[in-house]
Amino acid sequence: MGRSIPRVGDDEITIAIGKRLRQARIDKHLSIAEAAERADIARQTLSDIERGRKDAKSSTLWRILDALRCDANTIVYDDDVVITS
Repeated sequence: MGRSIPRVGDDEITIAIGKRLRQARIDKHLSIAEAAERADIARQTLSDIERGRKDAKSSTLWRILDALRCDANTIVYDDDVVITS
């Protein structure tokens, strides 16, 4: 059988997505202000999402991913935990 996928709660999902978005932004050498401007969202909104304080609406998440030129799989999957709902 395939590997077991650990389940995580909503709070863990929000935090994990935020951490991965932050890392993707840092990897692209972008400040929060630069990434937020590219995504056409408020800097504080991006900061709150990266810190896991706010859930990103799907349209906002899509704009952030586009601004970072980042594939959604990069944000949703990692080696240890797969975000599912």
